[in-house]
Amino acid sequence: MGQLKTMNRDLQYEEKEFSTHQDRDAWDDARRWIRNSLTQLSRCQKACDVGDTQSVGKREWLQQIHDTYIASRLGIENAKGIESGFRIRHRSNRVGTHTVRR
Repeated sequence: MGQLKTMNRDLQYEEKEFSTHQDRDAWDDARRWIRNSLTQLSRCQKACDVGDTQSVGKREWLQQIHDTYIASRLGIENAKGIESGFRIRHRSNRVGTHTVRR
């Protein structure tokens, strides 16, 4: 985001003086594209942060189930419900790998 912000700048005096009207229009279009990209990147980053913080409790619960029952091979009550919890967590991890992260 910092790199995009530094690219969103006005033309310097020499750049304005030696550029054509088409060049300045193209520069304005590029700046508009950069501002839109910054907005989209910010939204995506916030969505990733919110998704990570919402799943923290679920992650600990799944780790506890694994350590208590699966690693020690004990019987589990409500195995279907726990299995669906693991599937949901696994599915959300796969989707998360395709998003932008810091």
